[in-house]
Amino acid sequence: QLNVFACKNNTAIKLESAGLLSKQLIATSNTQLDQLKNQSTQAIYDYIVKNLQSSLVSNWENLKKLSDKQNCLHNCQLAYHLLKHITLIEPDSIAFNSAYIRAALMLGKRTDAVSTLRQLMTLTDSNKNNNLENLEPQQIIIAPIREFDAESQRWTHNSLITNSWIRAATLHAYIQFHVLSCYFSNSQILPVLRELNQSPFKSTQMQARESLIDQLIRQHNTKQSQAK
Repeated sequence: QLNVFACKNNTAIKLESAGLLSKQLIATSNTQLDQLKNQSTQAIYDYIVKNLQSSLVSNWENLKKLSDKQNCLHNCQLAYHLLKHITLIEPDSIAFNSAYIRAALMLGKRTDAVSTLRQLMTLTDSNKNNNLENLEPQQIIIAPIREFDAESQRWTHNSLITNSWIRAATLHAYIQFHVLSCYFSNSQILPVLRELNQSPFKSTQMQARESLIDQLIRQHNTKQSQAK
């Protein structure tokens, strides 16, 4: 998503016929947006969960028909605009922020996602506030990243993993997207990696990152000592 893709028109036509590219811009009706925005924030979120969630959590690249991919993109764009609207009204909502991050990432808006991830990092930090305790028992949470979708399907507010699940999902997403590579923020991200890897949702991938960053820091310290 950091690279510019260019091709000749005849190549674009071939890619479009294969369902790999769309030459049509997907427009979201301003009338539809305005009508939805006039509802309460919870009504808007309920609409997103009911009508747009399947697109937000889809593996859109596996959709066969171009029309299905375009419909998925349209739904993600609509969800993004609606979630941006309700997160401005209720910036402390864990559910709204988590879904907004997912929508932003689906559209390749990494900067927007990371900005909101920083907010969600604070909201899910039990040492700084009690937002996790104030979650509505029936509130549906859309995971900020795909890796936590399987867990979200069986996650309930009253289960023992409620707080640790959303916290771990936030940490995992932040580690993955806050910079283009953890190599560039090794010492700053290490405490986040350690917290995640001490949770029930640690992964081999994140444990490997922690180990490699530990090694990088030791090598750096050794070089500095030798230089003295």
